[in-house]
Order: sequence, then structure tokens, then C-alpha cells
Amino acid sequence: MKEFNPVFCRQNCVHKEYCFYYELRQELLDTNGIILCNQDLLTINLKKRYSYSKEIITDKFQFVVIDEVHNLESKVRNSYTMEVSYASLQRTIEQGRKLARGLGYTIDLKIKEYYKYLEVVFDALYLQIRKQDEFAKKNDKEIERYYIDRDIPALQGLKDCVHDIFLEVSIQFGADDSYRNKDYDAELDALELQETLWESMLEPDSADIFWMNIKGKGKKGINLFSCPKDVNRRTETLFFSDSNFTTILTAATIISGVGDKYEEGYKYFIANTNFPIERGFIAELKVSPFNYDEHAMIYYTEDMPHPSHERKKFIEKGIDEIVRLLEISEGKALILFTAKSDMEEVYEDLKNEVPYKVLMQNQTASQSDTITEFKKDVNSVVLGTGTYWEGIALSNLIIFRLPFPVPEPIIDYKTSICQDGLMEVLVPEMIIKLKQGIGRLIRSEKDFWLVSIIDSRVGEKSKAKYKQMIWDALPIKNKTSNIEKIKKFYNLFKGNNNLKKNE
Repeated sequence: MKEFNPVFCRQNCVHKEYCFYYELRQELLDTNGIILCNQDLLTINLKKRYSYSKEIITDKFQFVVIDEVHNLESKVRNSYTMEVSYASLQRTIEQGRKLARGLGYTIDLKIKEYYKYLEVVFDALYLQIRKQDEFAKKNDKEIERYYIDRDIPALQGLKDCVHDIFLEVSIQFGADDSYRNKDYDAELDALELQETLWESMLEPDSADIFWMNIKGKGKKGINLFSCPKDVNRRTETLFFSDSNFTTILTAATIISGVGDKYEEGYKYFIANTNFPIERGFIAELKVSPFNYDEHAMIYYTEDMPHPSHERKKFIEKGIDEIVRLLEISEGKALILFTAKSDMEEVYEDLKNEVPYKVLMQNQTASQSDTITEFKKDVNSVVLGTGTYWEGIALSNLIIFRLPFPVPEPIIDYKTSICQDGLMEVLVPEMIIKLKQGIGRLIRSEKDFWLVSIIDSRVGEKSKAKYKQMIWDALPIKNKTSNIEKIKKFYNLFKGNNNLKKNE
């Protein structure tokens, strides 16, 4: 399906008179009722409001209610993130060439020079990716986003070429009367945005964060990304600065810690969003209606190897722990990972160690397809990362290691502006993720929940300074490192139908 284009629909589409989607988009502009939308659309609409562009929904709303608000920072960041690829950069320049020729002027020599610099820049970026891959493989590391070393001399030449091309097209466009009334804003904007990208990359103290990934072969598969560092300030502007509406925020995992005062648990969220604490209201943590003391238990391990410093040993012993836990529950479990490499290694060994069907998240099947297969076989086990931390309800959950964020440019920037990056960024991120995973269990007062954390950094012998923060933040207080107690707890509820995966 093509992206919605209001100009095309209004002027060209023959189906607009009976198109439900087109009619709905029109109703959004003048409704006095309640509008349900996702955070992405709301963010885009507010960006349009503050840039004085035509909004997507009515501007007369008085309240904005945002659920799952722990995602708000990433949604705002995504809306300001610029992405370019080798192919998209080429298209931008070729559009400029066509426009220049349409104006009766050729800039082929300058474009030829541009391509020379583009090749050099992407050769350098591809070399950086290969080096990071080699380092990651050697050190058993996971790469979420590739870093960019911006010390590439050819960047200056690339930026200068784009500037000259944009200037030439702009001058010719403005000078030719026959083209003034034609809509070439998109082509000109694309050239200007590309120049802005290279200019920002050349700034030693850039206001942006940069990273890349690769989705194809060689340098032509590289995608470059940039986003502003001040996402918290932009979030404040969009959601908390307009006196015409009030923003109400809710989430089960908004609190990333517990201190002497309940407000301390909101520190990380406030830092990420610039929530105006002096004007806003923060509610106390609500007591859960579920009986965790009787219906839930956490099993944690002691004396496990460190999951990063002794990764191979950790995986070997971790699989042994998983096998013991699956014997108790006869499968029927979700195992959550933060690193795909961990998940893949565990899967290869586990599928031969247990008599249950073992499924693994993969790129060729959707999550819904995997979960459907998971539910069909009551004793099956599924291994997942990413969205699996938020998307499944069940009774038996195994968390392979504490879900600390993988080092990458955005996390690195956030830790760099803190006095204690571990306690102010990495630990809150990990606790929020952990609470999201455990939150998958909570569905009914009659259910029971078993959680296992295969990571001794939460154990009694652990000297990790964040250990108590984790236990204080989790709703389940009933815990043990004795697997026999887990077996007894499980058998106590064995006659309960909820031993099967929740629907």
C-alpha cells in the first residue's frame, strides 16, 4: 500500500468519494470526540503544530493521554531521526540533475565530482563496519548500531559538492519564470537535508548523534542515521509546553527504581523527557491487585560465571540451569535474551537437550506466527529477544541474563553526560526492561507466575551495587536460589489449568 498522500487523494484519486480511510482522515481534522492514535502519529502531529504546518488531527483537543509512556523518548527520537542510504543519496543527486536540465542548465561535472567523494566516504564507512565486526566476533560482543568515526577527509569535499549543486539548482529555479509555480519543494529539500547531514558530521561538537547499520552486501548496503542529542528538550516542547492541552502519562514500567521518596523512581524518565516537575504532578506507585506473595516466585542463581567476562562458561552453565527448570515445568516456557548471539547458541544446544519442541525467534517468521506455533504445543519452549520482552503472556518465564543495554552511540551519549553512567542510565534501562519482561506474566488474579533469572549478579553473594535496586523495583518479593523450593512451588499449583500458556 502506498503512503497516504492527501494532495493526491484530493486531486487525483477516483475512489475518494467512498474511501473509508480518506473520510476518516478528514474527520480527524474537525472531530469533537475522542481520537485514538499511536504515539508516532501524535508526535508527528505536534511537530507539525510547532512548525506551523497543517496538522493531521484537530487542534482543539484539551487532553492528551499517553499509555506505555516509557516508549515516548524513543518515539520522539525516531521522529527526528534522519536516515539515508547509498541509493537514496544517489536519487537525491539525480533528481537535482533532472531539475537542472529541465531548467536548461547542466551540472554534470559537479555531480561527477560528487560521486567520486561519495565512493571514498562509503569505502571508509564500510571499512569501519568490517573492523567493528571483527572486534565483536573476537570479543563475543553484540552490535546493535555501528559507530561512525567522522574523521574522513572526503566528507568536506562531499559537503561542498552538495552545497554547489543545491545552490546552482536553487538559483536557476528562482530565475526561470516557467518553473516558479511548479512543486519541486521535495527535490530541493532533499538536497538541503543532505548538505545539513554532511555539515553536521563535520562539526567536532555536533549537536547530533550518528550511527549506521548494513542491510545488504558491501558499502551499498550501508544506512546512515543521525538524530539530535537534545531529544528530552524537544519532548518537553511537544508535550509539556502548550497551555492549550494537558498531558496525562501512564505506564506500568515508568518507574525505574525505588528510593526513600517515591519521586526518586521517576528520575530517569524525567531526565529523558524534561517532564516539568515544578508544574506537573507525579503520582505514588499504585499497589498491584495481584497476590504476588502467594502466586509468584522468583528463582535466581548463585555462583554463575559472569555473563560478559566469562561468556562461554556462562552459556554452558546457563543451559544446564534452563534444562533443570524445564524439567520442573515440562517445557511450557518463554526464555528471554538481550543478545541474539546468546539466543542462537542456547537454541542450538537446547533443542538437543530437552524432549520438548524448542522454537526460536527468527527473521523469516513473524512474532505472531511463532507465538501461534508456541501455543499449539502446550509443552513447547520459545526463545526470543526484542519485542518478545513485551508481547507474550504466560506463567513460566526464564530471563537468561540481566537486560543491560548493548553499548551503542545513543546509550554512550546518555552515559557521557552523567556523573555515574552505570547507575543513572544503564541500570534504569535494565530495570525497565526487566519489569517489562516480568509484566508479561500478569493477567489474572487466579494465575500463578514463575520467574527465573539466570544471572548471579542478583544473588546474595553478588557485590553489584545495583542489586538491591532491582529487588526493590520488582513486584515479586517471594524469591529463592533453592531449586527444590521452586519445584515445590510449581507442584503446589500443578493442578491449576493456568499451568498451560495463557491465551
